[in-house]
Amino acid sequence: MINVNLTSWQFDSPLDDIDLTRKMQVMRKELDYACHLSVGYITIKIGRFSNIQCISQILAEFHSQTKLRAGILIMAEDPTVDSHQFDQFLGLMISYFGEITLLCDNIKNISFGFLLGTSQIHFSTIESLLTVKWLSVIVCADNFHPNMKGVPILPKPMKGVIRTLFMHKNTKVIVRTPEITENISQYINYIRRVETETQNSARFDPFEHYEDVLQTPLQPLAKNLESFIYEVFESDPIKYQQYEKALELYFNDCVQKGKAFINLLLIGAGRGPLIDCVIRAAAQNNVTFHLVALEKNENAFPTELLGSFGDNELSPECLENANRFTTDETVFIPSSYTSYLCPVSAPVVHDNIGQFRGSTGPDPFQSPYVVYLYTSQRLSSPEICFTFEHYVNGSRYCGDRYKSIKFTANVSGIVHGFAGYFSATLYKDVCLSINPQSETPKMFSWLPFFFPIINPFRIEKGRAVTISIWRRTSSTYVWYEWCIDSPFISPIHNSAGKHFHMLLN
Repeated sequence: MINVNLTSWQFDSPLDDIDLTRKMQVMRKELDYACHLSVGYITIKIGRFSNIQCISQILAEFHSQTKLRAGILIMAEDPTVDSHQFDQFLGLMISYFGEITLLCDNIKNISFGFLLGTSQIHFSTIESLLTVKWLSVIVCADNFHPNMKGVPILPKPMKGVIRTLFMHKNTKVIVRTPEITENISQYINYIRRVETETQNSARFDPFEHYEDVLQTPLQPLAKNLESFIYEVFESDPIKYQQYEKALELYFNDCVQKGKAFINLLLIGAGRGPLIDCVIRAAAQNNVTFHLVALEKNENAFPTELLGSFGDNELSPECLENANRFTTDETVFIPSSYTSYLCPVSAPVVHDNIGQFRGSTGPDPFQSPYVVYLYTSQRLSSPEICFTFEHYVNGSRYCGDRYKSIKFTANVSGIVHGFAGYFSATLYKDVCLSINPQSETPKMFSWLPFFFPIINPFRIEKGRAVTISIWRRTSSTYVWYEWCIDSPFISPIHNSAGKHFHMLLN
C-alpha cells in the first residue's frame, strides 16, 4: 500500500487570497496524481493557521466526483508549538477536524492523527480525542528509552495517554523512525503489549456490543416486549435492590402505624422480578399484603415504567390514571422523577442517524433515541428538564411540559445533540439515577436518551447554548419537540409529533 504526504497546510500566519488560491491549486493537482496512483492513504498536515474551509471544499469536491477512494489522515503537527502550548493546540486541531467532517458531510474514510510527545495533555482534551471515530497516534522512536533489561519503553505519562486512547477501539499507534532500524520490531512489540494490557484490565461492560448503536425507545403500552428485553432488565441486580429497599422502608412505616394488611398494585410487572421484591420486603417486616399486578388497588402503587428520560415510557399517564383508585394513605413508588439534558459531541451517533435519512418518511434527525454514547463527550454539566411528582389528591394532572434550558460549555466542541438522563426518588431517600452527577453505581438497566439536531454546530468553551423542549400530549399519544434558541435559532424538531411519538394504547 502506497502512502503519500501532501504539501503541508502549516503556516506561520494566515495566507492572503492569492497565496491561498495557489495553495488550493497545488492541493488539487497533488490529489489528482494521488488518485491516479491509487494510493492507500493520503496525509494532510494542518496547523493553527490552516484554512479548514478550503481544505474541506477540495476534499468534498473530490469525494463527490468519486475520485477519492484512499483513506485521508488529517495530521495535527506544528513544529512551532512548544510544550506549554501543546494541549491548547491539540484541542484546536480536534475542533478543526470536527469542522472538516461536518463540511465534508461525514466522509467515511477520514481519520485524525497527532504527534504524541512528552507534553502534558489534560483529561478534557483526551475526552475530546475519544470523540474521533478513527484515531492515529504518532510516536517518535527517540521517545523510547531502554529499561533495566535494555528493552525500549515509553515514559509513563506517554504510556498512560496511549493506554487511555487504546480504550477507544479504533485507535492505532504508529512509530515514526528516521530510518529502518533493528529496534523497530521492539518498538512494535512494546506497543502491542500496552494494547494487550489495556484490553485485559478493562472492566466488564454489559453494553460492549451496543456502542453508538441506535435503539428506538420502547413503547410498552403499545407493543409487547420481547423476552430478551426482559432478560436485560432482570439481569440488573442494583435496580431491584433499590426497589426492595424502598418497599422495606414503606412496609416498616406501615408497621409503625399499626397497619395489619396492605394492598398493592404493581403497574408494569414484566415477568415478575418486582413481585419477588415485594414478597421479600414484606417477609422482612412480617406484614400481610394483597398484590394485584397491572390492575387497580388501594394502598401502594409500585411501577417499573421508568424510561431513560424518566417519563418517556409514559409512567406519568399510567400513574395518573391509577390515581382515581387511591385513598388518602396511598403511596406511589416512585414518588417523583426528574429528567436532565446536556449538549454532547457525538459524531458517530449523528453519522449513524444520517444513514437512515431518505427522501420520504420520518426524518431520523427529528426522533429521539436510546443509545450507548461511546464515541462522545459531554460539553457541559447536565441541567434539570422535567419533574413529575405523584401524590394522592394532588392538583389536576397535566402531562404537557415546557422548559428553556441554558448550558455553559465547559469545553469546546461540536454539538450534535443533547443527551438525556433521569433520576427517581422511589421512597424517602431511596433513589435511582443515571444522571452522571449522581448515578447509581453499577446499575445498567438504562442507557442515555439522545435528542439529535439536524445541523450540528461548534461551541467555544465558556459560551452558552440554549434549548427549548416541550412534552406534548393528545388523547392517543405523547411526543417531544425541541429546538435551539441560541447561539442561533433552529427549526422546531418533531413538530406535532410528526416523526416520533409514544402511543398511549
